[in-house]
Amino acid sequence: MKMQIIKKFGILFLTGGIFFTQTSVLDYIPNKVYAATNEKQGTFSVDIDKKNIKVNENVVLKITNKNKEDSRIELALSDGQVFNEEETNKLNEKNKAAQVIYLPEQRIIQISKKEKSDDIGDVSLVIQMKKVGEYTFAPIVKSKGQDKKVKATVLRVEEQEKQLSDFKEKRIFTQQQNESPEDNRSTKEMKNKVKQKEVEKAEQIESKAKAPEKSEEQTNVTKQENLQLDENKKHETKQAPENADYIANVYDEKTWHAAWDNPKIQVINITQDFYTMDHINSGAVTFKNYYNQVNRELTIKGNGHTIDAGSESISLYGINCKIRVENLNIYHRNWYGFITTAFGANNSEITFHNVKDTGAQMLHSFNSKLILSGNIENNEVGSYTSPINGYTYNVVNSSNGDGTDGIAVRGQANWEVADVTVKEGSKIKANGYSTVSNFAIQNGGNVQIEKDVSILFDNSASENHTDTDASPSIFFYGAGSLTLGENSHMNIINGPGRAYRPSAISMANNSKISIKKNAVLDIEIQKDEVGYGRNESPIYMEGNSQFFVDDGGSFHLNVKGTNAGSAPAIVNMGAGTFKVGKNGTFTVISDMTSPNYGLIYMGNGSTFQFSDAKKIDLQLTNPNSPSALIQMPSGEWKVDVQRVYQWNKGNITQSPDYKWTPIFGMAIPYVNTTVGNIRAQSVNEDMLRDFKQHFNSAKAQRIVFDHIPDCNVKITNQPSDNPKDENSYIVVGKTIPNAYVRLSGSSFTEKDHTIKSPVQGEDIPKEISDNFTVKADSEGNFKYTISPTRHFVAGDKIVAFAFNEGKYSEYSVEVLDTTPPVGTGEKIETALNDTTVPALSNFIKEESDTNPNNKKINYLWSDKNTSDLQTMLKQEGTHEVYIVLEDDNGNTSQPIKSELVVHATAGEIHATDIKARINDIQSMSREEFRQFLLDESHVKAWYVADFKYHDGEKDVQIRNFDQIKQEKGSYIVELFLSKDLTKQREDIVKKINLTIDEGNLELIAAPEKISFENITIPSREKIVNRSSMQGEIVVSDQRQHKNEWKIYVKQVKPLTSLENDVISDGFVYSKGGQDIVLSDQNSLVYRHKSEDDQNVHINWKDSEGIRLKVKPGPNVKVNETYQGELEWTLTDTPL
Repeated sequence: MKMQIIKKFGILFLTGGIFFTQTSVLDYIPNKVYAATNEKQGTFSVDIDKKNIKVNENVVLKITNKNKEDSRIELALSDGQVFNEEETNKLNEKNKAAQVIYLPEQRIIQISKKEKSDDIGDVSLVIQMKKVGEYTFAPIVKSKGQDKKVKATVLRVEEQEKQLSDFKEKRIFTQQQNESPEDNRSTKEMKNKVKQKEVEKAEQIESKAKAPEKSEEQTNVTKQENLQLDENKKHETKQAPENADYIANVYDEKTWHAAWDNPKIQVINITQDFYTMDHINSGAVTFKNYYNQVNRELTIKGNGHTIDAGSESISLYGINCKIRVENLNIYHRNWYGFITTAFGANNSEITFHNVKDTGAQMLHSFNSKLILSGNIENNEVGSYTSPINGYTYNVVNSSNGDGTDGIAVRGQANWEVADVTVKEGSKIKANGYSTVSNFAIQNGGNVQIEKDVSILFDNSASENHTDTDASPSIFFYGAGSLTLGENSHMNIINGPGRAYRPSAISMANNSKISIKKNAVLDIEIQKDEVGYGRNESPIYMEGNSQFFVDDGGSFHLNVKGTNAGSAPAIVNMGAGTFKVGKNGTFTVISDMTSPNYGLIYMGNGSTFQFSDAKKIDLQLTNPNSPSALIQMPSGEWKVDVQRVYQWNKGNITQSPDYKWTPIFGMAIPYVNTTVGNIRAQSVNEDMLRDFKQHFNSAKAQRIVFDHIPDCNVKITNQPSDNPKDENSYIVVGKTIPNAYVRLSGSSFTEKDHTIKSPVQGEDIPKEISDNFTVKADSEGNFKYTISPTRHFVAGDKIVAFAFNEGKYSEYSVEVLDTTPPVGTGEKIETALNDTTVPALSNFIKEESDTNPNNKKINYLWSDKNTSDLQTMLKQEGTHEVYIVLEDDNGNTSQPIKSELVVHATAGEIHATDIKARINDIQSMSREEFRQFLLDESHVKAWYVADFKYHDGEKDVQIRNFDQIKQEKGSYIVELFLSKDLTKQREDIVKKINLTIDEGNLELIAAPEKISFENITIPSREKIVNRSSMQGEIVVSDQRQHKNEWKIYVKQVKPLTSLENDVISDGFVYSKGGQDIVLSDQNSLVYRHKSEDDQNVHINWKDSEGIRLKVKPGPNVKVNETYQGELEWTLTDTPL
């Protein structure tokens, strides 16, 4: 049989062309462009809320940028534009993706995208426009290598329109002088010329009333030049509008009286300082009385000005008035005050706000309620010099203006009223020139001091006086209450002039003193030379009265300058209740030496009670004092949870003679000054026995009930379950110094509790008597290590129980789960057409967590992934996938690496066509023939199912096996993988050809590609070896009767460049040292006779086979690539 088999070699490359040794370099230079990063509309824009605004108004710019590539925007401001940073921050509170920074030196606003944000989003900028003009706003995106702009937005700024005044005109007000001849003559006789005062440029309307004429009484009063007014005076005062008939502008005595005369006036508006002339007869005070007016509400607006009311008092008769005086400086000499409702109805109310009063008693209105607010000062003085006219006037002995013919007006209080309220935050300062009250409260009245108030009653300079006018600093005529609000401070100082009336507070039956939380009542009695009584005892409370000091409140009383007849510092006449709250302070100190009285006297049936107080301090400062500290005809002190210190008589050092701690549940009964049978408890029986035996307030110089520090405890580290963290086996905490601490929890055993309890004895609670784990150091710190080999368990509670001096507390903390879950990456395989998306959990295997209480593990897509899962599933190939594991407590693992392999198909069968000789298969059984077909097809198969790769070679079946005969002929063999196996919608099928014949001679393969690279053009002809070759010549001879066969080769397309330059004789075939130039004619290159059915592989040495002949010529050019084609022919006959 003669055969001729031809194979064409597809492309023969001279890869990279033929190069000279010379080379050149091409440079790439990027250009800066002004273009959008993303061409979509609306990705970068700027809008403004207004197109036209006025000068000094704000405009809001809204900048929108949705481009993920853009990270920074800049907006340059011009002159006349001011960035409002505060309002900008308010508008952008909800934008968490961007931050706005202003660079004032460059006048640039920068908007930057925060890390991990998708885009800048919407940002609003608030800009104030300070100048008229037309402005453009053109933000720029600053990016690497390029900027991006938007079309500028234009804003027009115009002048503000002039606003119409609420008043008809503006003018400077100047007081006019009465130009009558009489006034002129009087003026000429004055030694000092009156100088008019001007009010600087105040907006006002001329009053309906003409400028007032001066009265005859005023003509003999001369004002000083360059008058120095009170520092609070305002030099500019607005007048009332002309149509406001309920407001009166007041600037002298005449307008002052006119305003009071008119019951329609609701506001008296003081526009300048003035003086009210004296109208008194010798031996009388002066009242400007108003009868039969309707009930009236009136506000006096002082505007910081000064009034010298002289001896006159505005007195309102028979009506209910609500008067408010604010921002005013007052000088006056009438002991009823410059206004009074003393003769009015019982429901009047007077408010002073920011008022400074100098002279006599500020207010005598015993049927009115008083309200004080702001800064109040009442300076009672014997005399003063008027800031208006320069005259000096006696106050205590009031005069008619020339300092003579005065009357005695002693016994002046600061405020004598029905009820007092001091408003929150006020500051009150008053002094008692005479020895009467600061507050004199009528029957049933109260003093209510709100929170954060400061009061100073400085009576240290009170004049010496002994008659009946003298009375306590705060005097309640009947039952009443004194309440000192939270964080307020009242300080009362009674000087030596009150030695015979030293009382600071005097109250009738059923009264109450209440010192609220963190308030302080501080009283100093500088001299006390009388026995006890309503006006004498420093603190005097009649029967059934109460004295409460709330939590954190303080009461301090210090009595000095006593004599042998001096009374107790505190007197309660019976059935009284004293109570001091937690952390409260009650201090009473005296240098008394009376053998008949105790420092504190409490009548029959009284109790003094406190628990866990900060300090109760009773002390006698005179070491020779025979006085007892406590005197109670019958009654009891009830004390709980205190340290007790006692100094014996004569010991005035800081070191006590006895110290007992802790003492609980004390009940100390008294009969006069004798201590009865004490009932008490302690954690130490010996100490308790000593306390009962030696506690004696009758023989003590000083007794202090001191605070036992609260035994607070806290675990300061955060226990965790992470073995890599020392907090998994160490507890660190803070408590009070030297406290005992017991730690408990599932990780602690009895072996951890080795410190003996400080408390021993019968009936001791087990939680106190059991051993403790650790003892705090002198600063209260403690630390305990269970063992580096043991660790806390997540979710477990560690409890710290601390104990010291009878007090204890407990603190618990939960062991945190800080250990992230662990797992191993799992390769996932799928196909492009597979619609089932793998769960993130499919990428992890062998996951676990240390916390037994965790219910599940969450699987998170890591930021380390280069794209999302859906995108990866659409791209064939192998992808790195990173999964983060998270437990219930938010602990996250490091990204765990796995792989996602996306195949083009869900499976494949690879097999080759089969050629079989009839003699080889005729004798096979059908099963042997089936296996022969599978073996000879060299079948390989795989498929993807359940996101796993499966080798399917052994699962391949032949669908049409029954149709394939063991006879000569050509057949189609259908190989398949069942869809039941692959879980696909269709079977995976591969069809191959089966040829059964006598056997063939076949050219199975020939070189596919031969390359010659980086060839240098020589100066003369040269043969070059191959750089590389893909494939080889393979011949199969399956014939039963074999004979010699030959291989020929010829050039079917010479080497040709892209420019059609042809090298016609470039290919040669070398064998045995001979080079055959290939042409379009066949050349014999190999001959062979097969001895068996094995394939013959023809391989060449580097110097043999197809090679390239290179020589200089016009068609051989530098930097060119040439291609050609060869044709191989197998034959068993000559060509």
